[in-house]
Amino acid sequence: MRGVLVTVFNVPLHHETAQKIAVNLFDVLDRELADKVFAAGNQVTIANIAAHTYIAHAPEGGVSLDPYPTRAWLRRVKALPRFIAMPSTKAGLLAE
Repeated sequence: MRGVLVTVFNVPLHHETAQKIAVNLFDVLDRELADKVFAAGNQVTIANIAAHTYIAHAPEGGVSLDPYPTRAWLRRVKALPRFIAMPSTKAGLLAE
């Protein structure tokens, strides 16, 4: 997510725009997952694994996942056998 680029890596992007892009993505993803277990169907694909990394770290970019059913999808992906999640940083909403 672009927000993480701003908060974690200090990339000079417009943070508010990055957050709006993430919210729009979550709205689309929630519609996609409304009747599916995984993105693109009921079987996991590499797209789910790749997208998980970006979406799970949205709070580090200042975007809350609380209002989105996408959190259930994140838990399903994380529960896959041999799945190893990328470590989080203490940035954005996760800052102490």
